Amino acid sequence: MLATEAEDAAYQNRAIDLYSITKRLAGKFAKPERPVRHKNGRVIPDDEGQKR
Repeated sequence: MLATEAEDAAYQNRAIDLYSITKRLAGKFAKPERPVRHKNGRVIPDDEGQKR
């Protein structure tokens, strides 16, 4: 399924689609980490503070 989509994308020079499919096949999709902020807007740097 994904492998044939990747082949089609490669033959049709769709680099963005090929890159996306390759990442899915490799299982390397990660959610971007966002900083945790305090109510007043300051970033909380340490893990313990973020858990609280």
